[in-house]
Amino acid sequence: MTLIRPIFAHALSFCLLFTGCSSNLIKDSEEPEFIPNSATTSANSTEKIKSFKDGTLYHLLVADIALMRQNYETALAIYSIQAKQTRDEAIAEMAFGIAHNIRRPEKALALAKLWLEINPESIAAHKAVIQSYVLLRDPVSALPYAAWVSKNENNEDVFLAVTTFTERGSKEQIDSLISAYQRTSLAPGKEHFSQLAIALLLQKDERFGEAESVIKSFLKKSKNDPRGITLLAQALDSQKKIDEAIKVLRKALEKSPSNEDLRIHYAKLLTDYDRKEALHQFELLSLSTPENQEIKYLLALLYIDQQLPDLAYPKLRDLIASKRFSHDALFHLGIITENKGEHSAALHYYARVTSGRHFLMAVSRSVSLILENYDLSSARLYLSRLRETIPDQAIPLFELEAQLLVKGKLEKEAINLLTAGLLRNPENKTLLYARAMIAERQGNFDKMENDLRAIISQDPENAEALNALGYSMLLHTKRLQEAYDLIHKAYLLQPNSAAIVDSMGWVLFKQGELKKALYYIKKAMAMMPDPEIAAHLGEIYWQMGDRDLARQAWAQGLKKSPNHKNIITTMYRLNASVINPENIE
Repeated sequence: MTLIRPIFAHALSFCLLFTGCSSNLIKDSEEPEFIPNSATTSANSTEKIKSFKDGTLYHLLVADIALMRQNYETALAIYSIQAKQTRDEAIAEMAFGIAHNIRRPEKALALAKLWLEINPESIAAHKAVIQSYVLLRDPVSALPYAAWVSKNENNEDVFLAVTTFTERGSKEQIDSLISAYQRTSLAPGKEHFSQLAIALLLQKDERFGEAESVIKSFLKKSKNDPRGITLLAQALDSQKKIDEAIKVLRKALEKSPSNEDLRIHYAKLLTDYDRKEALHQFELLSLSTPENQEIKYLLALLYIDQQLPDLAYPKLRDLIASKRFSHDALFHLGIITENKGEHSAALHYYARVTSGRHFLMAVSRSVSLILENYDLSSARLYLSRLRETIPDQAIPLFELEAQLLVKGKLEKEAINLLTAGLLRNPENKTLLYARAMIAERQGNFDKMENDLRAIISQDPENAEALNALGYSMLLHTKRLQEAYDLIHKAYLLQPNSAAIVDSMGWVLFKQGELKKALYYIKKAMAMMPDPEIAAHLGEIYWQMGDRDLARQAWAQGLKKSPNHKNIITTMYRLNASVINPENIE
């Protein structure tokens, strides 16, 4: 009979590498972390380990070696068997940790429940069950365990956190979870927190009026709860009740001026409605939380918005070392220095933006500066080197260079470039579509059709490709029925796309269905008053004999784009004159 502490020391360190608690349990996330913090539980785990038979020790040693060799399936199998045979809590915890971290949620759930059987009072075991249900996308089953944890920790955060585990856009799941919350309660005096959870779910489901009503009921019992106050403000804001939302937060801040969460929500709300006051609030927050990187970044953006780049600059410089805001800060530093005419400094900042939402914009600005100060070949060399150093961004960089070449009227070189990109990525839909559009510009419909057909063969429900192919058939062929079939399918897939609705109207016009065509084109024009759609609308009116309405439609398009080629050629072809666009309201 021997203690196995030395063997378990490495095994428990495996859990320590992969587990942890979420610090903000109400934050919406794709896959929330919700399992016990091994830093607090593992330290004492070896004290719970009992003596085992030599056979058990041998199997645990084999499992430990498997872990060191990253043979997780073998380790999981052994630990699972030993957990069932020994009913030892530390072994069950270890088995669960492995199953969870190699994404075996069904196995993890079974092991978490075994752990709970061994120690029904373990908060960590309850949290393990919750985490397993989260990975299985089953928040309803997780809720009773979350209620137990909240009662025993005297903290409702876990209970509320289950609201974040619903799948986005799943109304049925949200309704089921609302019903579950209505059936579940917390400790005496905290039952009303079910209302807060329900309001969170209603808000998530965009049922803002219902959320407002429920959260007001909650606040009658917890008047100063900042979560309830901010949720009420969000519900009001979502219903365009702006003044009420601002009043709710302002009143709460008068009572609790040191509450940073309330002030943050208040400042963020004001950014959409009163930038100067928002700036003042963020300056107050910056003074009280000088190390808060998000506050620093948002304050810098407001300084830029208020034409105060010199105040934004040091804030952004401080954020260069930030893991979260580094690339955003570098991009805005590039903008500031570029606007000052410091092109070398701007290029330096832009070049350091290697990922994130501003990556392509930074590259685009760099290319513009290179073209301004050097030449096209230098810009192309820059993009080529970027593709080699940041291969994950190769596709959009190929597309950006192709656009650059098209702008320079070098369509043939753009085609060659995209073809080179497709040699590396033969089925890439982005590159195929880009090449198809350039081929269409060159009048090469066959090449365009081949590329669009390649996209559709991979993705039969690609509405963009279906619409592009159908519309191009109208321009370059007499295959009206085939064009209609393609456009109609695109329309069924994306009935709210103005471009597709316009195509639907235009194919009907080509088929002689003028009244139906007018319905779709007018609908498209209402959705997006684009000059191309105006050209179509004017021609339909003209063919229906409504010459004044035709001229008004064309004038509306020319007011937005005075030299629009399609409108002008349409009017010329029909021998039509247009009224002065300046007279169109």
